Amino acid sequence: RDLLQENERLKRVLRKCQEDGILEYNSLVDEYNEAVDLYGTAKKKIRKLREKNEDLKGKNENLQDEVADLEQERDGQMIRAKEKTQKIRDMVKERNDLQEKLAQVVEKTGESRVSLDYEVKQSIAASTRLDKQLGDETFRKVMDQIYERFRECFLMVRRKQEFDVRSMLSSDGYLTRFLSKRVPSWRDNTSDDKLHVCISLVSRAFTQFVNNQFVFGLPNKDPIQAAWWAWITFAENTQTPKAQQDVKRWLALTSTVLTTNYRESMLQARADSLELLLDNMKEHLETVTTLDFTDAIRRRLSDAIAPHLTTLRMLHYQEWNYKLDMMDASRKGSPVQFSRARMEGMFWEETGFVKASLFPQLCRIEEDVEVDETEEDEEDAGDGQDDRYTVICKARVAVVDAWEEDMEDAEDIDVEVKTGLESMESPERPGEDAPEKDSGEPMDVDRMSGLVGEGEAPRTPGREHSAIVIPDSLDRDEEELAYGKGWPH
Repeated sequence: RDLLQENERLKRVLRKCQEDGILEYNSLVDEYNEAVDLYGTAKKKIRKLREKNEDLKGKNENLQDEVADLEQERDGQMIRAKEKTQKIRDMVKERNDLQEKLAQVVEKTGESRVSLDYEVKQSIAASTRLDKQLGDETFRKVMDQIYERFRECFLMVRRKQEFDVRSMLSSDGYLTRFLSKRVPSWRDNTSDDKLHVCISLVSRAFTQFVNNQFVFGLPNKDPIQAAWWAWITFAENTQTPKAQQDVKRWLALTSTVLTTNYRESMLQARADSLELLLDNMKEHLETVTTLDFTDAIRRRLSDAIAPHLTTLRMLHYQEWNYKLDMMDASRKGSPVQFSRARMEGMFWEETGFVKASLFPQLCRIEEDVEVDETEEDEEDAGDGQDDRYTVICKARVAVVDAWEEDMEDAEDIDVEVKTGLESMESPERPGEDAPEKDSGEPMDVDRMSGLVGEGEAPRTPGREHSAIVIPDSLDRDEEELAYGKGWPH
């Protein structure tokens, strides 16, 4: 029985050992499997790392190649930059050398020009200037330059300033009549119409300024006024050798008096005449438009005219008489045909109708013919259509195509028909159909009278076409330096 018990005990021990061995075996198998899995995972990671390492090696080699290429390109660019820098330095040096040479040439040219101008002025001052005539090209250049400055001035004004044309002007005013003839579409108040109105108004004042001979200055002192009337008297006399001697004698007598005692007054008279013109332009512009006449506009207009006052004076010194003449854009309600012989468009047009008269033409009077100023408009006299005139500088106008003008006329057919029927029902009395003439308002008569003083305001008589030339258009300082005296107005 003890053996059986022992046997049973051993069996139990053996069974327990087997169970424990199985459990341990299973745990070992599990550990083994886990180790195998870890090994496989590690092997995959190692493979991926090797592949990644190979990729990085390839990229590194590519980057090294790119770096080498970039370094090579950088070296090439540095070489080219050095070459260009040296080339620029050479060009700058060459430019500086050329500037120095140009400055020397300009200096020599300026000295030669001053010397030549002095000799010319000296020769003109030495004589009475009666035989010194300027060519038409000189006057043509002056007119072109003044027009361009006017146009540039108001193009700038149109860009920088908002303004309108006043449509409620007096129907019988001289500016209304002027605009109706020179800028018929002025009431439309378009951008182009504003520009045309401004240029035309300042051109009107400029035309009166030159034709009325205010370029000589206002005679605001007694001796200057006496010289003024004497000059007018000489201009109206018949030209004979004795009259020429009288003119020379008068020049010799008045030059010393005027330049010695009244030099400042003469300079002031010239300045007053330019100020009078600018005030007249300002009055025209502010009457017709809402434009703000600023100091900048005044300076631009002054700069357009002041440099050419000498040449404008010489217009009245010539053997032939000259006159500025504004062209019509409308005659008796009908548009005026554009004429290349007497007009020049803003854009070199060939044909069409005149939309606006912008700047006067310069005419040379070829024949000595009396004009009845009581029956002819002061501004319309001649109008560049008479054979007595030769056009030296064409009038500047704005041109509209023929078909555009026809369409504008077609819009007014009903109005014209009604007007025609009314005129048939109630015929006008004789003389009522005559258009009202624009006699041209004087350029600030009250101010002129104040400047003249006790004497009567200067007239603007119709000058006979004579060969008299009154000196005083060049640099008086240089003339006095050379001859000890100047020349009167």
